[in-house]
Amino acid sequence: MNLAFLILLFLLQDSDPTSIAVRAGKIQTVSHGDVLSGTVYVRGEKIFKVTEGEESLKKIPLLEFGSDSVMVPGFIDAHSYLGSSLDVEEFTEAITPQVHALDAFSSQGEGIQDALKSGVTLVSIAPGPGNLISGRTGLLRLTGTRFDRMIFRNPYGMKVGLTNWVLRRDRKPTSASGALRLLRENLRGEVGQFIKENRIPVLLDASSARQIQVALSLKKEFELDAVLLHADSGARVVPEIKKSGMAVILSPLGISDSMEYLSTPAKFAEAGIRFAFASDSPLTGESYLRLSATLSMRYGLSREEALRSLTLSAAEILGVAQEVGSLEKGKLADLVVFDGDPLDLSSDVLLVMVGGKVVYQRDRE
Repeated sequence: MNLAFLILLFLLQDSDPTSIAVRAGKIQTVSHGDVLSGTVYVRGEKIFKVTEGEESLKKIPLLEFGSDSVMVPGFIDAHSYLGSSLDVEEFTEAITPQVHALDAFSSQGEGIQDALKSGVTLVSIAPGPGNLISGRTGLLRLTGTRFDRMIFRNPYGMKVGLTNWVLRRDRKPTSASGALRLLRENLRGEVGQFIKENRIPVLLDASSARQIQVALSLKKEFELDAVLLHADSGARVVPEIKKSGMAVILSPLGISDSMEYLSTPAKFAEAGIRFAFASDSPLTGESYLRLSATLSMRYGLSREEALRSLTLSAAEILGVAQEVGSLEKGKLADLVVFDGDPLDLSSDVLLVMVGGKVVYQRDRE
């Protein structure tokens, strides 16, 4: 028998087929600080150890990156239409709690590969903004091309619209006052009972200061487990949001946005308001998550809070922080390796791992 074949067979038998290690110049765990020359050990889908220093490995395959590389938890997109092309609205009805956003999702949809290249590993897919009660969101981990293996939570939250997008000429509601009346009727009725009995998180989509104040009053009136969505004018009502205890999923930021918008994350952080970012993909690309965090740093947000907003804070807001959002023992091995600072837009993604499996590697494109 060929000697090389015997050696290969011996090595394979002597290794652990369920384990792998990933080593980078720095690991930013988010939950437990930074680890220099760190290694994350993965067994199956989960992390079983994070160590500092270049200790020798036995029986475990190693993916090793250079001294400038930085490993972080996979980024989390807290609100998106990824893979659905916005085909998630029933335009003839205003109240559609039965709609599930993931029913419109395609694992071959546009933008999914771009999401991975941007370091995004978990996405909250939502119904569109055009209905008063839009329906159910769902959480996906970008594990590959099989939809059934991507589902993380389905269904998850209930999206409720308070913006002008819900107003139409061809069906009710046609006015803001009419929308609020119709919404209250449904929250007092079967829809509200269903939300309360099943402890469903509610995403209250509000943009203006007035809409945000309406959202805060609805949370209090109906005792909702609610999160503010978009909240473009949130900087104008910081004390009220802080008092409500609500977290916020912010709109994606761009370089042309006003100073008020760009400084909102820093104001929220200073007030102790927990927040994350939405991409609203495909309206904007998944790369806007990192851009949003980076722009926020230019307007007063700390680097620690910026990275947290893309990872652990997003996981906490979505109720999945026990499983994802940081790099620590027992959590799912959803991680990204950059060739430099993750919050420097010139840095590129080298590797994306979801559940212990490599789903993107730059050298293999």
